[in-house]
Amino acid sequence: MCCMPLILFFVTVLVPAKMEVPSPSGVGSVICAHEQGSFQGSAVWFSVRDPRHSSATIAIGGPYESHGDVKAKETLWSGDGSVVAVNASVWQGSHNIYHDYFVAAYDFQTGQRILPSGDDRVRSEAVEALLKTRGGKGRVAIDLPYTI
Repeated sequence: MCCMPLILFFVTVLVPAKMEVPSPSGVGSVICAHEQGSFQGSAVWFSVRDPRHSSATIAIGGPYESHGDVKAKETLWSGDGSVVAVNASVWQGSHNIYHDYFVAAYDFQTGQRILPSGDDRVRSEAVEALLKTRGGKGRVAIDLPYTI
């Protein structure tokens, strides 16, 4: 009797999960689209719905991939709810560590994406400065259960 090796094929159907969280001030909402894969890990994208400035959703960041150098952790609102910011762990190869930075934001008052130029620290400081002008860091909008 001959034994045939059992070969298993894993088929993954990628179904993005979406979560939408309204701004505490009622000016719009932030949307997280999460796509889970089996072999490549997962990825998230963030966008906003700002009906005062656009009829379409506006992409503000991503993809942030579980196997990449920028791993999304959360989005949070400014204290007055007019800004949403993406916080991520960013690989710092020269130091061989991950460091938390703000990597993107959206200002509902001006209808502008905030994607400052410069290195990671400079970009994060620009987003943090904007948050300070709007009441500081407010509540977390979307807290990912693990760093993606």
